[in-house]
Amino acid sequence: MPPVYHTLLTADTEVRRIGFRHHMSKKPPIVIIHNEVAPDAPEDVLDILRQSAWIADVLREQGYEVRSLPFSIASIATQAPALQQDHSIIMNLVDASPLHEDLAYLVPGILASLQLPYTGCSLESLFLTTDKILTKRHLHAYGIATPRWLQMHTPTSNQEFTAGPWLVKPSSDDASQGIDEKSLVHATEIEQVLTEMESRQKRTGRPHFAEQFIDGREFTVCLYGAADNPVAMAPYEWVFEGFEERHLPKMFTFAAKWDDSCYAFDHIVSKHAFAEEDKPLLATLQELAASCWHACKLSGYARIDFRIDGSGKAWVLEANGNPSFYGFFHSAAAMGIPFGEVVETIVTVADRHKS
Repeated sequence: MPPVYHTLLTADTEVRRIGFRHHMSKKPPIVIIHNEVAPDAPEDVLDILRQSAWIADVLREQGYEVRSLPFSIASIATQAPALQQDHSIIMNLVDASPLHEDLAYLVPGILASLQLPYTGCSLESLFLTTDKILTKRHLHAYGIATPRWLQMHTPTSNQEFTAGPWLVKPSSDDASQGIDEKSLVHATEIEQVLTEMESRQKRTGRPHFAEQFIDGREFTVCLYGAADNPVAMAPYEWVFEGFEERHLPKMFTFAAKWDDSCYAFDHIVSKHAFAEEDKPLLATLQELAASCWHACKLSGYARIDFRIDGSGKAWVLEANGNPSFYGFFHSAAAMGIPFGEVVETIVTVADRHKS
C-alpha cells in the first residue's frame, strides 16, 4: 500500500486506468523509463513503479501512447534508432536506488548522447543537486541562504559551529534515507557532531554531513516548465501534528515517509490554505524557489524545500531535481490546475528544448 505521505488527494480524484485512445497521431509516443526494481526492494524504490504506472495513466488521459521500459544501457541503446525514428520522448523516472546511486544523474547524459529528448533535469543539474554539500556551496555562492553545515576531513577551524541541534544525514541519498530521530544531535562542541557523522559513515559506507537544524515551519515549492521560464506553484506547509506533545523533533525521517507503523507517518500533513498574513512569506518562497531553479540550472520539474526560523527568515534545505510527482498533484489541485496539464507541459518542454 502506498504510504499516506504519497497518496493522492482523495479516492475519487485518483487517476484510473483507461485504454489507449484513438486520436494520438498528432502527439509523440512516450516511453517511460524507470529503474529495474526487484520485488523485495525497499518501499521507497518500489514507489518508483507506482509513480511510473500513475504517470502513464495521466499521459494516456492526455492522449499519448505510452509504454514503460526498465532502464539499462543496453536496452536504451538498442532501441534508440527506433525511438529517434518515431520521435519518441523519454519520460525519465530513473532514480537513485541501492547499489545504483549514480543512476539519477548519469541517465540524462546517456539519453543526450543518444540524441533522445527526455523530461526533467540535465546531467549537470542532477549531479549538482544530488550532492547536498555541493548544492549548499552553490546556493551560498549565489547569495541564497542555506543552513550552516559541517563535513568530515575539514579542519574544525575552517567550519562554522554554534552550539545547538545539528541534523546528521547522508550527503547524496534522497527520500530521507538514513535519517532517524537519533540523527538529530544536540551538541555543545563540534566533536559531538563529527563523532556521530563518522559513526554513521562507517556503519553505512555512505558519506555524511551535518546541517544546522532550523526549528521552525517547513514549506515546499514545486516548479515546472522550461529552463528559462519556470512556473513556481503555490507553496505548501508541512504540519507536524502532535509532535510537541510527544516531544518529537519536527522533521522527516525515513520511517515518517515509508513506515505506516510510525506515528509520524499519519501525522505529518500538508497544508495548502493560508491566512492573509502569510501571503508575503508565500510570495518570498516562490521567488526564492525560482532563484534556486536558475542557480542550479534546473529544467522540466523540481522541488525546493524550506525552513523558516523564528525571525521569519527562509532557509533553503534542498533543491531536488526530478522529484516525485505527489507534491505537484496536490499543488495543482490547490491551484485549480488540472494535473494532466502540468505533466503534459513537462513533456512539451522536453520535446521543444531537448530534441
